[in-house]
Amino acid sequence: KNIKIVLAVHDLVSFLFPKAHNKKAVILEKLLFKKALKRATKVCAVSANTKKDIVEKFKCESEKISIVGCAASDDFKPIQKNELKDFAKQTNLPEKFFLAVGTIEPRKNYINLIRAFALINKEFPNVNLIIVGKNGWQFEKVYEEIEKNYLGGKVHVLGYLSGKSLVNLYNLAQALVFPSYYEGFGMPSLEAMKCLCPVIASNTSSIPEVVGDAGIYIDPNDPKNIAQAMAKFLKNPELSEKMKAKGLTQSQKFSWADSAKRLLEIFRSL
Repeated sequence: KNIKIVLAVHDLVSFLFPKAHNKKAVILEKLLFKKALKRATKVCAVSANTKKDIVEKFKCESEKISIVGCAASDDFKPIQKNELKDFAKQTNLPEKFFLAVGTIEPRKNYINLIRAFALINKEFPNVNLIIVGKNGWQFEKVYEEIEKNYLGGKVHVLGYLSGKSLVNLYNLAQALVFPSYYEGFGMPSLEAMKCLCPVIASNTSSIPEVVGDAGIYIDPNDPKNIAQAMAKFLKNPELSEKMKAKGLTQSQKFSWADSAKRLLEIFRSL
């Protein structure tokens, strides 16, 4: 009882979107989280939005919660064109594609992304969609949506990827499409910006904190709106270059060194 506790909170998915999350995780967090929050001497939230969620959902004192953001590895960076050409040739990648990164589960909103891509594909038949992420909760519905829209040859689900392969995909993509309903932080958008990959992202939860003015925002509930954002990058190369520059600047606001410094200050203050 005398030990001081610092609790790190990444999101409140189990409480805000229980039907779109793994049932076992929801039960465990509902049993344990409130007690952990009460026992904690200090709470670290990864974003201002997550802090707001904790305060509103659990009536936790705002002063008890500090914001300690995340960052992306320095491995995420621009890659030289000749390296990218070799990678694209070796892996037989389509010439033009949009990229989506994240576990295949309802919260990530892949259903509406595929519906949006079906609209794009009618106008731009040479464009593909690549999804990088492991199969998660209720993943089957995503594959069913691909088949339903006859997109088997245009939507490619690669499973989980990390390291150089993922970095190269960010560098080659027309844009990252990040239509998630809710994120505690939203790491893929930051990884993409560090790789000079334009970002199309939901206007929800913590995502605008990370993306700032360096992305095009969409309503995650509206496939047509998502498709319109994708079309902007296909029709306007100047917009793409502009957002790449903005994204790189925005990404430099996040670093693990700064986060570590903030965390150390919290420990010293206990």
